[in-house]
Amino acid sequence: MSYESYFWGPFGYNNNITLYVPKGSKAAYAAADVWKDFNIIKEYPDPDVNQDGSVDVVDVVDIARFVVGTPSESFDKFLADLNGSGEVNVADAVVLVNEIAGDANWARTLHAPKYRLRR
Repeated sequence: MSYESYFWGPFGYNNNITLYVPKGSKAAYAAADVWKDFNIIKEYPDPDVNQDGSVDVVDVVDIARFVVGTPSESFDKFLADLNGSGEVNVADAVVLVNEIAGDANWARTLHAPKYRLRR
């Protein structure tokens, strides 16, 4: 099976899919076989949950709003899953609070998927 089949849909090859890659790796993906065929390659940002350009307490509030069922319109569930559990919950808000606070005793494994496809 060729790699084209992974991105082949009922209407043919879709090269308008956005490929999200880890921060700092866009150039490597743009030069690599298979991945360079994507027209749109974007690095996913730091955990800017509401995508307003900064990581701050507003992002923590947006995670809390999602947990209670009232997420903001710009909320990004992918970015909010900070512990990589596959769910967004209070634990993700705790991770973000600790990162914002710069707690040197706090450590988390960076949730960095190899790629993300988004239409």
